[in-house]
Amino acid sequence: MSGPFLRLQRINVEGFGALRDVSVEPGPGLTVLHGANEAGKSTLFNFVKGVLFGYGRRGSPGRFAPAVGAMGGSLAVLSHHGRYTIGRHVRRKHDELQVLNGVMALEPESRLNTLLGGLEPAHFSQYFAFDLEALQAAADLYSGDRMYEGLLGAVVPGAAALPGALATLSTSAGEIFAPTARKKPLNEALEELQEVQAELRGLAGRVAEYAKTEGRAAELRQAIPALREAQASARALAARAQQRLAARPLVERLLAARAQLSRLPAV
Repeated sequence: MSGPFLRLQRINVEGFGALRDVSVEPGPGLTVLHGANEAGKSTLFNFVKGVLFGYGRRGSPGRFAPAVGAMGGSLAVLSHHGRYTIGRHVRRKHDELQVLNGVMALEPESRLNTLLGGLEPAHFSQYFAFDLEALQAAADLYSGDRMYEGLLGAVVPGAAALPGALATLSTSAGEIFAPTARKKPLNEALEELQEVQAELRGLAGRVAEYAKTEGRAAELRQAIPALREAQASARALAARAQQRLAARPLVERLLAARAQLSRLPAV
């Protein structure tokens, strides 16, 4: 068996309605429970629902409180997550849920919702736990694809919106491909697509120009350190030249004095 599934392997009734210490093991494939009226078929049916979703309020007709003894029991199930035992007992006037895994270790109560795939009690009653009257009502309400959509919405989380989505798609398809439409939405969409593509082509040229400019800017940023070093060298050279220019008159006077000394007679 592939994909998500949940199979009931054993029903243990400790006390529920007229049933006490009853154990039922459904066989492989389809299991049919039959018996005379008041034999307990409906009671067993409501017990399974009660363990999964709660026994209902005290005093309500659907609670099936036993006349004597404790109320509760368990279900042994097999799912794609593994084997589990789901127990629900009434203690201190309240339902107590217990979920045990395959090694009988206690799991959080949220594990039950995971095993049920988020299935709500109303959907369970509508699609998996219905009587003859509910079956006839479903047949009158649903037909063909609508029945399939309803079942899919019940067993697949998030698929409840599928019928509405399909109806919207059907309406949109009719508008797009309507043979009498003067200007089909598909043609309008194609025209808009062509306009957007033209804008993108124009933007592509700008992007290329920007990339070229950015590349030149990167080259200039890389050249800045060398330019700063050259600028510093030029400033140092200019400073030395300035110093030489400032000392030039003194040098000229020194050279003139030496020339005069050289012309004097030796003593």
